[in-house]
Amino acid sequence: MHTLSVGDAVEYVPDLIHSGRPGPGGFSWAVGRRQAIAKKVGAAPQYGPTTELTDEQYASLLKQSKRSPRLLEGLVYLRPKCLWPAVVDAVNDDGTVDVTVQSPHQAVKYHCDHVKVDESGTVPHTCRPVRS
Repeated sequence: MHTLSVGDAVEYVPDLIHSGRPGPGGFSWAVGRRQAIAKKVGAAPQYGPTTELTDEQYASLLKQSKRSPRLLEGLVYLRPKCLWPAVVDAVNDDGTVDVTVQSPHQAVKYHCDHVKVDESGTVPHTCRPVRS
């Protein structure tokens, strides 16, 4: 496990609330659609394979969902498509860090407190050390 210090560069995995806003490189998360399988009345839902959507397909669904929110049912977040640059501002006693994140969606930086460190780079609202 890598120990972080104040001033270290990290990569922030965006929270899912940012998934519906495209940035310069597209959306922050790859999104897929699970195909529902017909079910018996009262049975738990069952799903077939997941198909990854293109940014254009996802953008179209988001636009259409304003009129019909059910269109978003069956969507799943597959993986982050881009990690955002950030800098460690503080290391907390519980192992989390406070970071300043540069959002690719706009020319703004914002501060996040108590962000967990996760080396995988796949968990929303976490960060990992910059890989060289």
